Amino acid sequence: MNGEDSLDNWKQFQGTELGSLLGSIYGQNRPKINYPKPKVKQETVDRKGFIPGGARSDAADPRKATRRDVKVAVPKPTGRSAEQENIKPIDYIPKRKNLTMIQQDIDDIRMRQEHYRPAFVKP
Repeated sequence: MNGEDSLDNWKQFQGTELGSLLGSIYGQNRPKINYPKPKVKQETVDRKGFIPGGARSDAADPRKATRRDVKVAVPKPTGRSAEQENIKPIDYIPKRKNLTMIQQDIDDIRMRQEHYRPAFVKP
């Protein structure tokens, strides 16, 4: 079924009440709708933009007296060398614990848990 046939399916109901309703919607003689013209507001005052100083035409912009254009020398980043790109975050760790130090820490924690004495609380 192509697109043109599907648009004309409503025609099979011609001669019935439904067919007349569908004909008024999809038929060739569609009602003409008179839309109102959009209203455009005519600008009478020629505006050139914001006028600082209370909208007086002879006023000076107070921002120009306090701001100055200053040129600052900002260093530009240089390209990274191949040696710097191969450094991984793990290489920045200053010292890694070996197995004996980790075992000492675990033994210390275990001893503190086994020999725990709660604080004395007066009854």
